[in-house]
Amino acid sequence: MKNTSAVMDSSDIQRTSIAVIGGGLVGSLNACFLAKRNFQVDVYESREDIRMAEFARGRSINLALSYRGRQALKAIGLEDQIVSQGIPMRARMIHSLSGKKSAIPYGTKSQYILSISRENLNKDLLTAVEKYPNAKVHFGHQLLKCRPETGVITLLGLHPRQMNVPWLGVESELRLPVYTTATRDLSRVFDLHHSSQQHRILNPLSKARDQTQVLMDTSQFILFFRPDKVPKDIACDLILGCDGAYSTVRTHLVKKPRFDYSQQYIPHGYMELTIPPQNGDFAMEPNYLHIWPRDTFMMIALPNMNKSFTCTLFMPFEEFEKLLTSRDVLDFFQKYFPDSLHLIGKEALAQDFFRLPAQPMISVKCSSFHFNSHCVLMGDAAHALVPFFGQGMNAGFEDCLVFDELMDKFNNDFSMCLPEFSKFRIPDDHAISDLSMYNYIEMRSHVNSRWFIFQKNIERCLHALMPSTFIPLYTMVTFSRIRYHEAMLRWQWQKKVINTALFFFGTLVALSTTYLLTGPTFRSSLGCLRRSWNSVTYFQNIGRISL
Repeated sequence: MKNTSAVMDSSDIQRTSIAVIGGGLVGSLNACFLAKRNFQVDVYESREDIRMAEFARGRSINLALSYRGRQALKAIGLEDQIVSQGIPMRARMIHSLSGKKSAIPYGTKSQYILSISRENLNKDLLTAVEKYPNAKVHFGHQLLKCRPETGVITLLGLHPRQMNVPWLGVESELRLPVYTTATRDLSRVFDLHHSSQQHRILNPLSKARDQTQVLMDTSQFILFFRPDKVPKDIACDLILGCDGAYSTVRTHLVKKPRFDYSQQYIPHGYMELTIPPQNGDFAMEPNYLHIWPRDTFMMIALPNMNKSFTCTLFMPFEEFEKLLTSRDVLDFFQKYFPDSLHLIGKEALAQDFFRLPAQPMISVKCSSFHFNSHCVLMGDAAHALVPFFGQGMNAGFEDCLVFDELMDKFNNDFSMCLPEFSKFRIPDDHAISDLSMYNYIEMRSHVNSRWFIFQKNIERCLHALMPSTFIPLYTMVTFSRIRYHEAMLRWQWQKKVINTALFFFGTLVALSTTYLLTGPTFRSSLGCLRRSWNSVTYFQNIGRISL
């Protein structure tokens, strides 16, 4: 239950304004938490409203929602709504090269993670923000400059130009999706180029062989988006940088003294494919995260509510670059993922594989998440993760929840809350970053090992016998709120205990086996030697031989 004493009086509320930069998952969730505290919350998002867009391009459409993320959603009253839109996944389903399938449970029978649509979740969170009278979402606003020492931001708005559309009969404002470059340069926007009775919207982001287009069967108008002529400065009490792995807010913080920052692109990329429904139903078992581990690369598949699966191929870029033709791709899948080829479909695979190039994955770490009492980073802006533990969204949501808990503790005092947030979260977010890197090796390689499966079974047995003493790493990370860095330390200790116990047990078994196999023969040989020595000693004593 919320600490009601933490709510500020009305005069303070009027003076407290918060700018949330980024209207993605973490930004919109944060806006809900802060709006509940009666702050004036303004969310600035560089893209158009995804609820209005016909096509929503971007990152993976699948997410794995687990306990930490659910607790954050529960705190704003959205857990049941979101969970109802997810598909439970209770285990990994491992697909061997021969086509054999075997399940590795995530935890107990009651424990599962949820496959969730990123787009639908983002839409629901944006709608939740707009239900607060003291919160507003501003789409098409690019952050140009951030002054974290004073709490001033400079924004450039982007607006659709009003055009006279004869078939509507009125002066109308048309809202279409805006896709910007990776640096969110809003000056690169879409033009509708007149071509007979069709108008084509070109996507400057697309680097695929066939450039993504949206065709409109309209005429007699030309539409384009234009930025405001003059950027505007906005002063606020707190700036929340929730603008993703390539955060503009963070680029201004790294210029400040003693703010360390590192990023690492892993040598692997990812590409998404689709397994469509078959005969109106799932083509594979739906309540699993399907994995095709192939040592140096892998493919996974998560179920969707429309009974399709979203497949993600993770592979070194140099391997992607070898696949130049449709025949190369089909031969590659026939060799390494033969049971998936008929599920995806040869024609669909040959077409979808070249629709977009393989996308990079980045890991980001910061030495601090805040600056003074006016600016704080959360989510990927503070700690972008590689996706292999399924904790990117969950860690970002937990950022929001921890910040909310600290606001209770420090009575909404930003000067106390922000430093404590950095101190508290940095060890955890660095730990989950390292664990995410490790889990890629486990998923693509270790799950093929019988020794690994044996160790997993031992962990489950020990957890069943001593549930408070031995807890598997995945259980600590996914089904609890044990701090990430504590989970990592505990996991390392448990590994040492288990490996030491297995070593001594193995040694004891080896010695016992050796004794049982060689014991009688050893005793007989020893008796013969003893009798021979006694004979030699006897003849020495009677003087018949001399040594």
